[in-house]
Amino acid sequence: MKILGLSEFRRSLKLLKTEVRARVDLRLTALAALMADKARELAPVETGKLRENIKLRKEHRGRIAVIAEAPYSGFVEFGTRPHEIRPRHKKVLRFEINGKIVFATRVYHPGTSPKPFFRPALEDAVEKLPEIFNIWEVIE
Repeated sequence: MKILGLSEFRRSLKLLKTEVRARVDLRLTALAALMADKARELAPVETGKLRENIKLRKEHRGRIAVIAEAPYSGFVEFGTRPHEIRPRHKKVLRFEINGKIVFATRVYHPGTSPKPFFRPALEDAVEKLPEIFNIWEVIE
């Protein structure tokens, strides 16, 4: 038995798969960009560094990551518990309070409350998923 047109059928499937992947990638990129924009909008601003460091990164196999590269991003998102701060490289800590220079061998930090910006941005993106990623438009 011989099946005629099998190679043409395989080429058509491969072409369709490529087209669908391109449409999916386009929508994933749009969704990730929306999430990044929302995270930047919600991020608290003191110096602007946190906002500037929310970026998109394309990874292998069409994956797109939204990342907050500022080293303290997690502390802002989740907050911190009360903790003790001790000097690492010097004998004392030096800082300013109300215009006065203060020296201390240790300081008890009360911790910080969470200021979520990333999770709400993700939740917003998930809500927009159906309108951006209509599967029937992708397959058409």
